[in-house]
Order: sequence, then C-alpha cells, then structure tokens
Amino acid sequence: MRTKILPIALALVALGCSSPGPDTDPVHAPLGVATAIEAPVASAASSTEKVARRDVALVVHASGRSWVVLDAAPDPTWEAGSPALVGDDVEGTVAVARTVDASKVSAVAKESVGRRVRLLGRHGVACEATIDGLAILGRVAPDGDVYARWRGEARDEADRPLPAPPKSDIANEAWDLAEGARTLVGSLGSMSGRCDEATFAVAQLGQVVIHPREASDETRRAALLAFRALPEHQSHARDYAEEADDTLSGVPWDSRDEAMPVVETLAQGDQELVWVSAGAGGGCGDFSAQLSALFRKTPRGLEVVRVLDGWALELSAVVVHAERGERPATDAYELMFPEARTRATEGEDVERLNVAAFGCAC
Repeated sequence: MRTKILPIALALVALGCSSPGPDTDPVHAPLGVATAIEAPVASAASSTEKVARRDVALVVHASGRSWVVLDAAPDPTWEAGSPALVGDDVEGTVAVARTVDASKVSAVAKESVGRRVRLLGRHGVACEATIDGLAILGRVAPDGDVYARWRGEARDEADRPLPAPPKSDIANEAWDLAEGARTLVGSLGSMSGRCDEATFAVAQLGQVVIHPREASDETRRAALLAFRALPEHQSHARDYAEEADDTLSGVPWDSRDEAMPVVETLAQGDQELVWVSAGAGGGCGDFSAQLSALFRKTPRGLEVVRVLDGWALELSAVVVHAERGERPATDAYELMFPEARTRATEGEDVERLNVAAFGCAC
C-alpha cells in the first residue's frame, strides 16, 4: 500500500546549525542549542504524551514573519493574554497569536529563548537568528464572506457598506477559527540572511543535509521512464485518457498544458537519489493529478524508494540520519518540504503544518 497524504500538524524543535556547501551541508557543533527535545502531542488517551526525541524541525512563515515550530499541540493552559493579529493577511490567510505563560511551557521551550539558530532552505543555510520569545500561533483562511467582513468590504441587506470590526474582535474570531491549527513557536530576532527562504532547521551533530540539483539529460530520461512505469502514474494516466481530447493524444498527463515534471538528483558519497515530481490539472471537477517519487540509483537501474501519491510540493532537501561515513539505510533519509516532511520509508505518514481553511477554492 502506497502512502496517503495526511494533513496533520507537526510538533518538533528547530534548533541547530550547519555550514553551507554546493550540494551537501555537514552539520557542525550546535551553537549552544539543545540537539533534541521531547514534544507533547495530542492523544486520545490523554491530553499530552511524550514522543520520540527529534532533531529536525520545520519553520513557519506568516504575515511576512518567520518562526521556529516548538510544539504543534500546545496545551491551552499555556496561553496568556488576548489574541492579537500578526501583521497583515497574506493571500487570504490571517495569522493570530497569543502570548504564553512562561512558567507553564515545557523546559525545552523556555531554554530555547535567547539561543542563536541557523535555518536552512532549498539552497543551504538561509539565515541565522536568535529565538527571542515564545507565542502560540494560529493561522486561518476564512471563507469569502467572513474575509470580506473583516476587511470592511461586506454590505448589508440594503447594499450599504458595513464597517470592518475592531481588530480585537477579528483576532478573537480568527483565534476560534484556528482551532486545530495552532502551534507553539519561537519568534526570531537579530536576523542575518533571508529567514523567509528557510523551510527547516537541524540540530544533531554529524548530520548531513543534501540539497537537490537539476538532473542530467540522461538521468532525466531514465527517471521519467521509471516514474511513468509506476502503478500510481498509470492509474492517473487511465483517468486522464478518459478526459483528454484528440489534441492531447499521446501526451503523458504529467506534461499536459504547461505541466513539466521536475527531475532532480541528490548525491552523497557513492549514493545518488533521484526525485521526480509532477502535477497537472486544476481540479474542481476537471482532471487533476499530483505524484512524486524518490528513486535510488543502483547498478541495475533506478530503484523505487518512496512514492507519494497526491503530492507535488517542491523538495527543499534530504536530511540524512546516519553517522558520517555510514551507508544510510532507506529510513535514514528524511524528505523536507515547505511546512511538511516525511521519512523515505514507504508507508510513513507525511507530517504537515496546518492552516484552518474554510470555503471552496473552486
């Protein structure tokens, strides 16, 4: 059974550092930052439970600001103060935050404040910053009517303009709507670099981060053959064939209209991974498909490592959870995306940061 993409929130700490390289970033000694934490997560059995220690975390961006995600299921008792809007909305998504009671948050969260961190993106180290505070952040994309009311663009039954509510009222309403999409975050200050380009951070000593690069023509041809031979690709091809007109006859679904599959390589030592990702169609009743796959080069050709059906996000990097010089097993690879991540092991859930979304995009 192939992986199902699950929109679940992610709770981890982004504390660490690395030095940039053309394709591979070895991670050196942490800048006085804890290399792993225990993060509480929601549980049916209890309000919180301890999960395995992790050393890689995501970075979240909202309203032109960046934060380190410390806990994806913060205890409501940690909240303090009233909700407040965070800057301006961005493309219909509103961010709202509350301060925290520092005496109640986890020890790891407290110890994070004041520490210098390095954040990474698709092209290596994006920035350095200091975690200068804690907050609980919620994000919501309200439906059109609510959004228009918040912006002062709504009208009453007599078609008269309605004034926008006070920002405090909007913040309270947005906070309620963001239930299930709130995270404990560390705010960033004293930044150098472009933190808005960061997607994740690492902390474990000796880890390696591999950044993608464009594949050669030969690799691209071989990868597309392997990609299009996948059962998932062929399933989408059958759906596509039912809708494609004569002008598209013979054109693979992953290349219809303006679509173009992405093929990239990630090399570490004598091992080379190949990432292929494609998305086509607009949905809303019309044909739509997204598919990604990770392959490993072997003497026998490309070997399937992981298939992600319904997925076409840009790959930021692969973090290798193995000792330096050790040949990584499949489960040693962790795929990092903007606000999402998963292990390379087939069947592992994809963990995603969440935005509470309302309304229909069609």
